[in-house]
Amino acid sequence: MTVDSSPKPQPFPILRLAAGLIFILSGLLVFYRVNLGLSFALVFVVAGVAVVAIGLLGHRARGGDIALLIVGLIIFAGVASSYNYSSTATHTYIATKSEVSVSRIAIDASTDFGSIAIRFSQNASLAYVVTFNQTIPLFPFSIPVFGNKSTSFTNVTQGGVLILNASSSSSDITVIVGPGYLVSINASGGTGSVDLNSNATAQRFGQVSLSTGTGSISTHLDTSGISNLQLQTGTGSVSLDSNYLSPGGTQIPITISTGTGSLSFNAAFPRSIGVDLTASNGFGSISKNLPGFQIVQSSNGKLSATEGDMSGTSFDVSLSVGTGSMSIDGTLVNPVP
Repeated sequence: MTVDSSPKPQPFPILRLAAGLIFILSGLLVFYRVNLGLSFALVFVVAGVAVVAIGLLGHRARGGDIALLIVGLIIFAGVASSYNYSSTATHTYIATKSEVSVSRIAIDASTDFGSIAIRFSQNASLAYVVTFNQTIPLFPFSIPVFGNKSTSFTNVTQGGVLILNASSSSSDITVIVGPGYLVSINASGGTGSVDLNSNATAQRFGQVSLSTGTGSISTHLDTSGISNLQLQTGTGSVSLDSNYLSPGGTQIPITISTGTGSLSFNAAFPRSIGVDLTASNGFGSISKNLPGFQIVQSSNGKLSATEGDMSGTSFDVSLSVGTGSMSIDGTLVNPVP
């Protein structure tokens, strides 16, 4: 009688593999702040079904693998339903018009993983409000929090300009500016959206630069004057919408670009100005609606159009997309007195 002494193959650790995948998915949900609205009760039911199914299929699951799967599912439920177990930390800085002696404000805002929103108020007594908001996920058990959660805000007046410097690692930043100021903006995000909303044509701007590595840029900009506008994202959509867009000088540059994503340009220009518009799309199409413009070149990936006299008050518009769609709408309206 021959005895087989060769080692028996170990059963494939299905539960351990599933637990590892769940940990990876949980990390992605935290990073991208995705809320699936799951409940802990449902997760325990799923865990029980999985263990019973493994037994019925004849697979012998180790106790350690079962425990690892249950822990992974609990963590997954926590991050996927963080609105049930979360709190918000808020820090606010406010200044009134009487506390600010200058007429120009420069905003410098940056965040690694949060969003940035810039708004304008018609409250005549307000100079600015800067708010940091951070949603802190909590669980029904203690989990240590790692990483830098810092925020920083400074305000200093230099050369007749009030400089507001707001930065954070993961908090969302909101800046609200009162009426009557010439405003310059430099807002940059690593992973997150950047949003600018100004719906008053009397609002004047200096240089405006909005950028993000991964995220969307949404800009609604009505203005009687601006000296430079740049919108740039690496991966994500970028849009400019304006009911009245007027330059503050000659051949004022407007540069809007995205590496991978969609680009939407919708602007109403006063008839008294000149506009030179060029657009390019590497892998995608360009749709246009430019009544009153002279189309110099138009193809699937290239567009060139002009309107008015570029030697006077004018815009030099450059739009580009690496991979994605592009929509361009430009209309001419009567100048606002």
